[in-house]
Amino acid sequence: MLISGLVLGSIFGRAKDDLAGAEEKVGLFAFILTFLLSCTTEALPIFLQEREILMKETSCGSYRVSSYAIANGLVYLPFLLILAILFSTPLYWLVGLSPNFVAFIHFLVLIWLILYTANSVVVCFSALVPNFIVGNSVISGVMGSFFLFSGPDTSYQSMGSQTTGS
Repeated sequence: MLISGLVLGSIFGRAKDDLAGAEEKVGLFAFILTFLLSCTTEALPIFLQEREILMKETSCGSYRVSSYAIANGLVYLPFLLILAILFSTPLYWLVGLSPNFVAFIHFLVLIWLILYTANSVVVCFSALVPNFIVGNSVISGVMGSFFLFSGPDTSYQSMGSQTTGS
């Protein structure tokens, strides 16, 4: 993540504050989203290995699935925060986004939440698949649909401009 942040920061480094710079930043954010959604699939083989143990333990009544889900989510939080810090710190300052520290914290929290959400989706869908190959295909499709539908909805703007002009 550190190397990825450095590379992306050097590619998109010092984007200007004009229209061309804004387009570069939109491209950067699209690439960040694609990268973060695709790099969270490493949770798939981990859960597939844990699934047999989970099924055995829950069938014996040792603990509930909800206990596992909460514990799993809490365990991932600090690790994903470390990844978010390693990725965001060089990227944010090399690109030259807002020099305000509060804005950096907002960016960092957003990256952390994207990682956490994508990781949770991977764990959720890995519970539904029989093996790694099917899981990888399903998760790639789900993450692709997240990226596909993540853009702005401009349909209301075009409808509004047509009705106000008449």
